[in-house]
Amino acid sequence: MVKGDLHRDVVKIINKWKPLKRYKGELASYSDIRDFIDDKLNSKRRSKISVKAKNTVAKTDISVHNNKVAIEVKYNLSGAGKVRYLVDEIRTQSKAYSEGLIVLLLGKTNKSDMHDILDGIKDIRKNLNRGRVYKFPVKIIEKS
Repeated sequence: MVKGDLHRDVVKIINKWKPLKRYKGELASYSDIRDFIDDKLNSKRRSKISVKAKNTVAKTDISVHNNKVAIEVKYNLSGAGKVRYLVDEIRTQSKAYSEGLIVLLLGKTNKSDMHDILDGIKDIRKNLNRGRVYKFPVKIIEKS
């Protein structure tokens, strides 16, 4: 598998995901998302790719294939404090995950907070890519 292919595959899968119900928080959605990704990634493979919810070692919501891709789930993200916390999580996980990070925003996120998240990601990429060719991919997916 070429570096980055797994990240792209997981992004495509999450874009197809439709919540089984309207969740009241991010924790309630983990098993639905994890099961959907696991099913789609592994349905036609001989060797299974692990998909785990709540990886306490790397401190991410969902981890794919032994810490290659991280998925951070946020529900109704709003306010400068929550945005800073998310950006700090992205910074930390960019060092632990080799193929990228997906931020899945459930519920509502206002435009100002989204702008601040994108600015934070841009700053992280500047620091990560000094002297390196490979850009750490971070994809934001919104589902309401």
